[in-house]
Amino acid sequence: MNTFKDNSRNTYTHNDEASQKKPTRLNLRQEIALRPLPFLPLLVILLSTIFVIWMQFSPVVLQTLQRDPHALAAGQWWRILSPLLVDSDGWVQLLTVSIGFICVGIPAQHWLGWWRWLLLFCSGALAGEIMGYLWQPYGGGNSIALFGLMGGMLILLLRSKEPQFFLPVFFAIFEVSSLIGQSTGSIWISIVLWIVGSVLLRILSPRAGGLRLLLWLAIVICLIGVISLSILHDIHGIALLAGMVVGGLLSLLSPVREAQM
Repeated sequence: MNTFKDNSRNTYTHNDEASQKKPTRLNLRQEIALRPLPFLPLLVILLSTIFVIWMQFSPVVLQTLQRDPHALAAGQWWRILSPLLVDSDGWVQLLTVSIGFICVGIPAQHWLGWWRWLLLFCSGALAGEIMGYLWQPYGGGNSIALFGLMGGMLILLLRSKEPQFFLPVFFAIFEVSSLIGQSTGSIWISIVLWIVGSVLLRILSPRAGGLRLLLWLAIVICLIGVISLSILHDIHGIALLAGMVVGGLLSLLSPVREAQM
């Protein structure tokens, strides 16, 4: 009788431990419904929206704030950073970047804090703007800042013992794949990367350790993006590289606490 009770107790304990170790699906809603709500990405989205609306009524806004090497040389120093305020591609660019700041920016500030967030944001912005005056001397937008933030967060997630955030990884895979296809003029490159990414997302995301494998996939795609976009003189490649480098330095000099979801 006593033996039966001991065995049943041991069986229950074993099953209970197994159930605790069983991997669960990530709760995507928790990644963007964080409290307190991170204010920096929402501020960026708000400012971008205001300036896009303003541009619709006054086209001179874009001409005044976008990259312009001749105006910069003439003393209009604000054009070093003012292009971040205007989206030269209008509503389409605003929509894409806003989705990016929701998927990447909100989890990033929650996990990294405001100063690391700003450091990664500025790394992509400065690197992108400097190369922009060489490669794409006219235009504007804050997507380069988003790419710096994204690249840095991927590196920091990789250094984390148990990466928790799915949305930044998901966005990086599909956004960088899309940009590679767009810049090379071959949509098939994007389609192949989308298919590979979608299959792996479906297979790996519910499994233990699956997010880390997806994270490696995102980093590989980003490195391909850095090389191909830089060769094609697309400033997003340099911005992405800058963010990854700064993220690597942060992981060594100022380690981040483990994410709490």
